[in-house]
Amino acid sequence: MKVMIMIISLVMSICFGNGDGISFSGLDGIFNRKEIVKIQKPTPTPKVTELPRVTQPPKPTTTPKPTATPKINTEGAELNIFCYNAGLKNVMENYYEEYIRIDDTTGRIGEVEVNWMIPDIGEDYYGPLLEKLRTEKVAAPEDRIDLFMIESEYGQKFIEEGVTMSVRDLGISPARYSDMYAYTLWTMADRQGDPHGLTWECCPGVLYYNCEIAEEVFGTSDPVVIQSYVRDWDTFLKTAEILAGKGYRMISSIYDSYRVYAENMNFCWEKGGYLCRDDNVERWASDAKKLVELGAAGMYEPWVDSEWYEDWIPDSKVFCYFGTEWFLDTCDAHLTTFENCSVKDVWGAVKGPQSFSWGGGYLCAANGTDNPELTKTVLTDITTSEKLLRKIVAEENTFVNNENVMAEAEKAREKEDSVKKATDDTVQSRNMITLYRESAEVIDGSHKSAYDIECNELFQDTMKLYFDGTVATVEEAVQIFRQTMKDTYPGLIVEH
Repeated sequence: MKVMIMIISLVMSICFGNGDGISFSGLDGIFNRKEIVKIQKPTPTPKVTELPRVTQPPKPTTTPKPTATPKINTEGAELNIFCYNAGLKNVMENYYEEYIRIDDTTGRIGEVEVNWMIPDIGEDYYGPLLEKLRTEKVAAPEDRIDLFMIESEYGQKFIEEGVTMSVRDLGISPARYSDMYAYTLWTMADRQGDPHGLTWECCPGVLYYNCEIAEEVFGTSDPVVIQSYVRDWDTFLKTAEILAGKGYRMISSIYDSYRVYAENMNFCWEKGGYLCRDDNVERWASDAKKLVELGAAGMYEPWVDSEWYEDWIPDSKVFCYFGTEWFLDTCDAHLTTFENCSVKDVWGAVKGPQSFSWGGGYLCAANGTDNPELTKTVLTDITTSEKLLRKIVAEENTFVNNENVMAEAEKAREKEDSVKKATDDTVQSRNMITLYRESAEVIDGSHKSAYDIECNELFQDTMKLYFDGTVATVEEAVQIFRQTMKDTYPGLIVEH
């Protein structure tokens, strides 16, 4: 509400507009960041147009000398795990041999009792979690958090709060996670490049397209040909114009493509205390406006508006969506609640304009755990055990965060009868593992900051002022966004 009021007041002073705001409850004061490295003040021109790309972390071949940690003579009697959903609990119950289930909220590993803390749907998770982690070292041992899950957008926020342990300090050798996809390590890396969380999940994204529409408009649904129509954003817009001329929309909502642009920013939202600008994310606003004007996209709110869900129906007028493997199943489950159909009946898949990721939870060790050895063991086993990961792939058809395991799965899939796997591989009967692997290998996860949630949500909200005509240009909307960030976070340096 505070952000919304600020946006309204800013627009009123400029051109009498309004906009919705997003707040992050329970995290006031989180941005009082410590200076770890000396940052040189940038030139007065804040707009970034060309920046060197950060290379992905090299595959570790030697084990670095671990940082000295206090010697722990005894482990706690309880292992407390905080999660935003039941994903980790299900993995441990189904695939972790050392874990014994007692009931829905407790289990056992050896002589240690495992306690699960999972909020009810709709209940705030990150605010209470952070507050509890802040008092971790003064809490009674039995009340301390040992392990917790966070989504990628919150990684840098928690790292900079100092409430996580790096895997180096936990004593996990880089050799143990050398087969993980590089972008997942960058996502949770601190300023020294040390990861503070690992994940067994990997969620590379692709572009799903309606094969029947492709046949009608382009004369083929062949993925090689379709990729040529969506190979970059300029071509994507030209294809949208062709489809609009035939009575089809390119995407259901302009917000469907935002993540792809944002995941491919050339720079972080924040660097050294400065709020940065990036051409790729600002281009999303310009491209989105063009799609709306063409009639090639709506302005529905994904995951909220029923019209957005209904566009998945096989006879929909929408050509494509951006998503990952869980995206298909989630939308399919929703559709079957009101109509007997499947999104997989007519949808093919290609890489699209840019590679991206969407989803995946990171398992972190709390800085203050009284179970450092067991915490290390569980975190390592769940995220790096190839035996466990192979079981997950075999039984759940999930793309896991291990290059070796997924290379094996790709070869196995090639030997299987494509007809039997049509519901998995889309109507094209393609080996989707190949497509996901190609995406995962080139995703750049290095451009993360502690402001990602706030910036991404506020940026999209503020651009509504441009989409509905309240302001005339992207630049005006960008200035409102930047001023709102400056007013909301006074410690953030914003240059106009």
